[in-house]
Amino acid sequence: MVENMRLRLASASPPPPDQTPERAALAEAIERHASCAAAAAKMEAALQDAENRVYSLVAAFEAAEETLKEAPKRAAAWLVAHATGDEPGPAVDLNALRAAVADRKEELDIQREARAMLSAALAKARTDLAWAESHVETARDAVLKAAPGIGKLVDELATLYALVLEKGRALHFLHMRRLLHEGTRSETGGWTEVSPARRMVSRFMSSPLSWQNLHDGEGEVTVQRWREAYEALKRDADAPLPE
Repeated sequence: MVENMRLRLASASPPPPDQTPERAALAEAIERHASCAAAAAKMEAALQDAENRVYSLVAAFEAAEETLKEAPKRAAAWLVAHATGDEPGPAVDLNALRAAVADRKEELDIQREARAMLSAALAKARTDLAWAESHVETARDAVLKAAPGIGKLVDELATLYALVLEKGRALHFLHMRRLLHEGTRSETGGWTEVSPARRMVSRFMSSPLSWQNLHDGEGEVTVQRWREAYEALKRDADAPLPE
């Protein structure tokens, strides 16, 4: 199955002229993942059908065994009826009943073997799918690492970082000399309201880009754009990236 998939991918049409090698690799990985997912789903359905068939054959086998178990009494009753002149009805064919039990047992054994084979095939299909998912992740990361927007983002951040440091040092200078409005205190001396300036100084005192400050950016436009692009590349190798 995997070999056939490789041959099909090898004969696929070439990537668009404007598609980067990283995106071409991602497109191939997504196609492989879709094929593996379809194969796994097919195996799951086949295994479920096999399970249902086993349950049905177990019931048929047990019914045949029960019929055979009761056959001697029925045969004896037939002989009594025949001996006394009563209408005995059809004779009990023990050989046919034994053959029916053997047939049901053989069918059940064959179906159980088929179920075992399908179970092994499903395990392999799931392994192939997990590998394909990992390959999509790796290919997607390669697309993002090669994105021109990251370099632009780094350059913009370097400029902004320098500006933040400059402004932060000025605020720190003013704060250390108690020249900032700290907020409003209650009659007991506690803070009832902290000024925006004081909050900003507290936030950036240790590091303008501390981990806490970075995590506080959930929902901001730039972060959200990259997050959406990251998710979109799972399904579409040509999904646009932030510029």
